[in-house]
Amino acid sequence: MENRTKDDDLEETATGRAPGKLYVAGEYAVVEPGHRAIVVAVDRFLDVEVRVSHGDSSQGSLQSNRFTQQSVQWHRSQDTIVVDSADQSGWGFIINAIRMVEKLAREVGKTLKYCDISVSSGLDDASGKKYGLGSSAAVTVATVQALCSFYNLDIDAMQRYKLAFLAANEVQSSGSGGDIAAGTFHGCIAYSSPDRAWIAARNAESSLSIAQLIHMDWPGLSIEQLPIPTAMKFLVGWTGAPASTPELVANVQHRVHGNTKHQLHAQSGTVVSKTVVSEPVVSKTVKAHEPSAHAEQRYAAFIQRSDACVQSMAEAFGHGDISAIQTQIREARRILLSLTEITGTVVETPALHRLVSIAESHGAAAKSSGAGGGDCGIAICGMDVDARAIQHDWNACGIEALNLRISMGDE
Repeated sequence: MENRTKDDDLEETATGRAPGKLYVAGEYAVVEPGHRAIVVAVDRFLDVEVRVSHGDSSQGSLQSNRFTQQSVQWHRSQDTIVVDSADQSGWGFIINAIRMVEKLAREVGKTLKYCDISVSSGLDDASGKKYGLGSSAAVTVATVQALCSFYNLDIDAMQRYKLAFLAANEVQSSGSGGDIAAGTFHGCIAYSSPDRAWIAARNAESSLSIAQLIHMDWPGLSIEQLPIPTAMKFLVGWTGAPASTPELVANVQHRVHGNTKHQLHAQSGTVVSKTVVSEPVVSKTVKAHEPSAHAEQRYAAFIQRSDACVQSMAEAFGHGDISAIQTQIREARRILLSLTEITGTVVETPALHRLVSIAESHGAAAKSSGAGGGDCGIAICGMDVDARAIQHDWNACGIEALNLRISMGDE
């Protein structure tokens, strides 16, 4: 996975690779600290290569096949990474990954060097179709991995996850980090999200180093690798309609909590006030309104149902019980449909409904994956189900059956 040439305390070249991801259950609930989801890594990858800059010693370059423009230059201004481009929106995750890793590198006595960073993403189709496999998380994970190799930083996978989470959280604070966990650990994981308010408070402490922060236990955070039944088939269909996860999540949060973010306590499930966050992105199709106590109560019940479903599903994975996994997939779908009733946010579109109906008609259990509103749906079945028939029928009604498998990190 890595190709490196030693140069004193610095690698001349280093690479990082991260897979895409799909949520199996626990979407939306996992955004609340300490609440769980099951997420899988899939075998489409994003690769990052880092090379020492041998040209101008006062700057490095960034290049990505995700964008149409040529490479852009970057340099440091005090503790800030500056990109010399009129449009910096696409580089935010990479910029923060550089800054976070270099902050750690300085803390442990490394000499910073300018480097050229090249990104090659295979998460989307060559024709430009975007499948919603989590490119922002993948580029953050792969860049952190490559730069940690570049600087010979001796940290483990959990600490790399935390570095990537810190980098991504500064760009998109609404994310749960489940996609970052899948990109870091591969396979199928049961994941609960950390308390972002606690992290922000620790990160703001001038006396606390990044090295100390990533070695601390983070409240709410849990990452558990789940075994995958050998006879289980995992199918993915793409509806052809892209969806914005940050916007959909923000809409749900706004519907339930309004402008003040409330977070559900990980142990009790009760609603407790936390910190005020930035204004949510509200879809043009969703009218702003004041959340009601009834909506909060129903949302708390939604979270509890979701946690129970994820717990039962994790146990079913542990037992290799495909039938029990399917039962919980169907329950997870019902739970997500109840969220639409609570918030008005459309999770299961007509295309996703067709995807589910076709899979169920063949004996598979199916649901939308992630925030919904488009993008992908998943189906799970055993060896007794004709997976090719499902894929054929999906393709026949305009749903693209994707050739994806769960990535175990050995590809």
